[in-house]
Amino acid sequence: MGTALAHLMANNGAEVVLWDHFPEVVEEINAAHTNTRYLPNISLPPSIRAVRDRSACVCDADTIVLAVPSPFVRAAMDGLSSHLRREALVLNTVKGIDPESQRPIFETIRNEFPGHRHCLLAGPAIANEFSRGGMTAVVVASGNSEATDEAASLLESETFRVATTDDVAGAALGGLFKNCYALLFGYLDTAVKAGRNFEAALLTAATREMADLGEALGGCRITFFGLAGLGDLAATAFSRDSHNRKCGGLLGSGKTVAEVQKEMSVLPEGVRTVDPVVAWAKEHRVPLPIATFVQKIVAGEKAEIRHLTEALV
Repeated sequence: MGTALAHLMANNGAEVVLWDHFPEVVEEINAAHTNTRYLPNISLPPSIRAVRDRSACVCDADTIVLAVPSPFVRAAMDGLSSHLRREALVLNTVKGIDPESQRPIFETIRNEFPGHRHCLLAGPAIANEFSRGGMTAVVVASGNSEATDEAASLLESETFRVATTDDVAGAALGGLFKNCYALLFGYLDTAVKAGRNFEAALLTAATREMADLGEALGGCRITFFGLAGLGDLAATAFSRDSHNRKCGGLLGSGKTVAEVQKEMSVLPEGVRTVDPVVAWAKEHRVPLPIATFVQKIVAGEKAEIRHLTEALV
């Protein structure tokens, strides 16, 4: 995602500096203008520069884009705030849970950079699609309208359309919840060979669950039926490039989470997210039968399909 957004913003005329943990990735971006590890078969604009030093990446920036897997966000941000310009805008693209606090990662990021303007990127944005010019529509959320407009101007192009909202909680929670439900669609495709009728009904019911819990947690209900909720869920649930869908499929074939992680070399966000989501639902007394089903398949417990069919209407 970080490389794809850098590609997008550089093509829009922005001067972009990328940070990466791996020296070979930094070297390849600077020498070959490609990133085969994370975004293969894409030529990057020569104006993009990569660095290993995080402080050098952000010190002169007008906008800081965070595109780091949620387990590594704290490490990536450590000590960084003192290097940011006072007026710098922080644009977060991370959709997940903070492993330390078990709270939505957007809260951690907001607390790490006090005094800065914050924006959140939400919606269906599969990196290797929009980096190839595929039509994409997303949402930028912030309580500061000038910040949303500023972020949108960096991203918007003929093929990458940007809507704005002030419902930060709803946009963030939609991006967090959908990872759990996306596991289910991969699972059903392998374990049950679900038809489109069943998938469509489940997609509708899952969106309703997302809205029920999201509203209880402070989001606007309508947000979950838009790009940041239903839209993002549909892309993640049905894309063959989705880590969460692939993970669900492997779970449906009988593999354990440990075996899936070994095979995929990554633990998708939905696996880490489902337990906190179900816990929040219990705390707020919001019934989530579909998410509870997902929790069972992640835990390797027996899950009855009839419990899903009961949740459809």
